[in-house]
Amino acid sequence: ERVGDRVALRFRRKASEDVDALFVATGYGTREPVRRRLGEDPYAPLEPHIARRARNALFVGAGLTMVDSLVCLRRAGFDGPATVVSRHGLLPRSHTRVHAEVPMVDLRELKSLSAILRHVRRTERDIATAGGDWQGVANAVRCQVQDVWASFSLADRQRFLDHLAPYWENIRHRLPPELHTELDAVPPEVVEGRVLEVRPRGRCQEAVIEDARGNLATRRFDLVFDCTGYRPSVETPLLSSLVAQGLVLLDPLR
Repeated sequence: ERVGDRVALRFRRKASEDVDALFVATGYGTREPVRRRLGEDPYAPLEPHIARRARNALFVGAGLTMVDSLVCLRRAGFDGPATVVSRHGLLPRSHTRVHAEVPMVDLRELKSLSAILRHVRRTERDIATAGGDWQGVANAVRCQVQDVWASFSLADRQRFLDHLAPYWENIRHRLPPELHTELDAVPPEVVEGRVLEVRPRGRCQEAVIEDARGNLATRRFDLVFDCTGYRPSVETPLLSSLVAQGLVLLDPLR
């Protein structure tokens, strides 16, 4: 809360503290872990003997959490087949080993999400034809993300979240080349779809998987990890206090 021209911070387990300036760098909200219902917490310690004994493993979600979890599992001695299920079937890509930057026009001048998408795709084709790398285009777009988002209409923001966000996150969150090489050495099976349920069956876990065509399959795994990540929450005490004081406002998409 504001105290004169300073800011007072209240903590749960320590004394209050006054500061001259406060930077809220949590993205938006604070990431609160959801109740895991589709497998084990990928961040929990795993005994090496469990990793070595496992014949196969399922990872729900294909983002960076999955990569961390699978690589750690293999380093702990797991050498069986791994299956990854995600809605779009997109594994993280590797960063390029060479400098990749391209000039990009001010995307706000293009006025709409559709116009920006056409321009970015055309630029990527031109760069590829000239022997360049798509990552330079992604890097150039990333530098403008905040300004472009602020310029979008509410309808374009909703369209982006509904249709393009997973693809943007895939090219935005790339892996260090060494880590990508380690992942690619024994690549997982990737299923485009979703896991509907995971239930115990003796010493293993039974997963009900629906693929992108709507086909259902029931498969058994020794290990199942829920790598669907965290959902941002704007109901945390910190954000609630800022909203209550009018220091921040929630937009219609929260």
